Amino acid sequence: MAKNFILSITVFFTYFFIYYLSFCQSSSPLSYSLRECIDYAITHQPEILNAQIDELSSYQKVREYVSTGLPQLNASLEFNDFIKIPTTLIPAEFIGGPRGSFIPVQFGTKYNSTLGMQLNQLIFDGSFLVGLQAAKEYTNLTKLSTKKSKIEIAANVSKAYYMALAAEKKLALLDANLERLEKLLVDTKAMQEVGMAEKIDVDRITVNLNNLKTEKEKAQRLVALSNSILKFHMGLPQNVELQLVESISEESIAQMYKDTAENVPLENRIEYQLLKKNYELQGLNVKRIRYMYYPTLNAYASLQTQAFRQTFNFFDTRERWFAISVIGFRFNFPLFDSFRKDAMLKQAHLEQVKTENQIKNFRKTADFELINAKANFINHLKSLEIQKRNMALAQEVLKVAELKYKQGIGTSLELITAEAEYKAAQTNYINTLMDLYITHVDLQKALGTLYPEP
Repeated sequence: MAKNFILSITVFFTYFFIYYLSFCQSSSPLSYSLRECIDYAITHQPEILNAQIDELSSYQKVREYVSTGLPQLNASLEFNDFIKIPTTLIPAEFIGGPRGSFIPVQFGTKYNSTLGMQLNQLIFDGSFLVGLQAAKEYTNLTKLSTKKSKIEIAANVSKAYYMALAAEKKLALLDANLERLEKLLVDTKAMQEVGMAEKIDVDRITVNLNNLKTEKEKAQRLVALSNSILKFHMGLPQNVELQLVESISEESIAQMYKDTAENVPLENRIEYQLLKKNYELQGLNVKRIRYMYYPTLNAYASLQTQAFRQTFNFFDTRERWFAISVIGFRFNFPLFDSFRKDAMLKQAHLEQVKTENQIKNFRKTADFELINAKANFINHLKSLEIQKRNMALAQEVLKVAELKYKQGIGTSLELITAEAEYKAAQTNYINTLMDLYITHVDLQKALGTLYPEP
């Protein structure tokens, strides 16, 4: 009870906080790590909030179902005004008349009123007892659904976070390239003044510098877009400024690589847990329908008081009311329902078979997803090593080209080509590093370790 109250309060204040943030922009940017971004999304994403509401709703459904087996007390008030009092025929011989004839008579009063209370209590109903167990298991199913939503949110936020980090890193590399190219342009102009370079060399570097500035503008827009996508997956208002405190680098790759050796049990996968819980619920449904063949027993008690009046004086305390009270039991024996329960039972069995097939298929799917995720991660890891070597070679080629150009034994075209190759190598390296992080998210998801409950 207390747990559901706390959950209700949490959902309420979370909604309030979302609306508050939508109108109040923070004066200083929020600095979040990946885990903090995920935790924020878990707390604020409408999908998670709705899943938590489903949990609360499932608890109320259990209360609703339990109430059907608890005492049911009803009160009733009935008032009748007989405009025409009912007529009854009695044998005329009762009052000395001829045998075989009848006399119409009217019994009763013009006004009748009945005030009563009825108490009903279920004593035994096998289907109710099994249904009660199923209702409680349904709350566990909604909790698993919430957990699945959290894992999906964690995956989306993680990938968006890494994409945003990659966009920022690309922008930082472009800034470094721009700084180097601007210095080269200054040096080339100086060389032109002393006759060591030609105007075409200055023009080539200027064109390359302008292209790089255009590329930087695109990169800046990409950073803004990536940040916006991350805030969308977090459930963070777009007008709130967000700063990322982590970075993508090779430092954590060794720890990530350990996951390729993991073979965790299938039970770790939330999808498998949901399928198993569904199968259990369907089994309880089969059991519930079988119990519908059994008799049911109910107890009841009724207390009434009646008044009969020729005039409307029911509030006159001097007039008499007549009490009626009764208690009893009611047995219901199901005999024949034209095979309705039989059809229900067979449908429930078929649903179980379907879920069995889904579980078998998921075993194969989970194995394939894990093998595929490991293979993708290792492939990107090897590709990263190649891209790292390529970037180092391209950097060395650029240094040699710059040295040769400054010494007057290299051409500006050779230098521009080396610049382009180095920039392409940097882009390939960052893209591969980002893909490696994203494939690690897929690997964690396949292992069922992506979002362990805090």
